[in-house]
Amino acid sequence: ILCVAMLLSFTAVTFAAESTSATISFADAANRKEMTTEKQVWKQNGITVTNEKTADSSEIRDYVNPMRMYAKSSVTIEYPGMTKLVITFPTAGYATAMTEALVAAYPGTTVTTAADGSNTVATIVLTAALNSITFVPAAQTRFREMTIYAGDVTTQPETPETPETPEEPEKPAATVVDA
Repeated sequence: ILCVAMLLSFTAVTFAAESTSATISFADAANRKEMTTEKQVWKQNGITVTNEKTADSSEIRDYVNPMRMYAKSSVTIEYPGMTKLVITFPTAGYATAMTEALVAAYPGTTVTTAADGSNTVATIVLTAALNSITFVPAAQTRFREMTIYAGDVTTQPETPETPETPEEPEKPAATVVDA
């Protein structure tokens, strides 16, 4: 029984501590894997950011540091199990354009912003873990950097819960050796 309790305790610690994070930078074109006037795709550390021209948006332009997305383009962010995004924008106006579109597309999403020198950092907490989010900004927006967190990073306990003691298993039937 003690071994089972220890095994359950180890499993609980491993599960409770499981969360991941990754960062993508738009500082230069090194992380951009595709660039046309119709689409740009950025990839780094398991994160993929795709910006696609729609019938109502401007053509995609070759801008880095920050990456530029135009009004009414389609923006998709992919990362397995994402629950929180922390995005650095060059101004508060760009943060507002993106976060308002994201909240409209994913009701219940919460956003907090803070100034960080000349930049604005937005923390976006999703209502559920998602592998992909897509939104259409109403105005131009620009990203400098993005860190994505997966797993329940907002409510993880500091210490793992103690597992319940399992019930004592029934004794096995007698075997031929016991007979």
